[in-house]
Amino acid sequence: MVTPTKAIIQTSLFGMDHILSELNACLDNPPHIFLVGFTGSGKTTLAKEFIAAYFKKHGISKKEESEYCVEISSHQDRGIHTFRQILNDHVRWIAPRKDVYRWIIVDDCDTLPAISQQALRRPMETYSHITRFLFISQNKESLITPLQSRCHIILIEPSNNIFVYDQILEREGFKKSDFTEEAYSELITLSLCSLMKFQSMAKMLYTLRSAEGIGILDSEYIKKSLDPHIWGSMKELLDMIIEGRWTEAQRQLYKIWELGYSFEDILFELEHNMIVMTIVNHRAWYNIQQFLIRSWIYHSQSRSSITDLMSACSDVRPWNATAPT
Repeated sequence: MVTPTKAIIQTSLFGMDHILSELNACLDNPPHIFLVGFTGSGKTTLAKEFIAAYFKKHGISKKEESEYCVEISSHQDRGIHTFRQILNDHVRWIAPRKDVYRWIIVDDCDTLPAISQQALRRPMETYSHITRFLFISQNKESLITPLQSRCHIILIEPSNNIFVYDQILEREGFKKSDFTEEAYSELITLSLCSLMKFQSMAKMLYTLRSAEGIGILDSEYIKKSLDPHIWGSMKELLDMIIEGRWTEAQRQLYKIWELGYSFEDILFELEHNMIVMTIVNHRAWYNIQQFLIRSWIYHSQSRSSITDLMSACSDVRPWNATAPT
């Protein structure tokens, strides 16, 4: 028998002290967990770091992890039959080591069909003595209420703590004095309060600055280096998709791709902008969701060229065509 060791979650993320405190408190006797936060907030990273800490605590080796954990992402088939198979193969069997839970990580619950969620209600309760679920979503309401009620819900919110941004810059090799006040504000604005996006941009700026021998960075350099025009281009693309202007959307996709953005980059930026805009119109929500679903299906089939992304526009059925006759 392996004696549990003291373990804490090791993370490379900043500004997560209260979240880490909550997750560390769950290591000894973990509940089902539901992580909620916008794109780029670090949800999936934290989930994997939590699982790694849990396995370390119980002496589970990397080689053994596949016996204890299965991850279900949005790139996989997540229909009800798939979930029933997973329940049969993974949930109902006692883990090889006593007092160690099996884990099922369900990422991107925003696109998880309600019927598949319904299939999890009873197993979550019946097999709670041997299995734990960890759900990840951008929107709390994407998980049906019966599943939410069985979970410890942890909200990961945007950071407005300037001290955290200073820490990130320092770790990436900067001092705050390396930026003009306008440049510093511009960088935070472009990050959309996402710490992961801010960290990624800081890394890029440090590399550029070192290569070009730049001294103090001003707002013009930030704008030129990080191409803020992409945000306007993405907003235009989102408007075209929402309004069903698919031919224009195809042309806009090609323009963005020519700027050096990949298939995945474009979809992630669209998802982020969608959350920021808080879309409430049903027709608009239908159009963007249908486009994203078809695009990610192509991606799961290793079809990730710009022509495939443009084809996804043609695949979206008009809103009226979905109405019952």
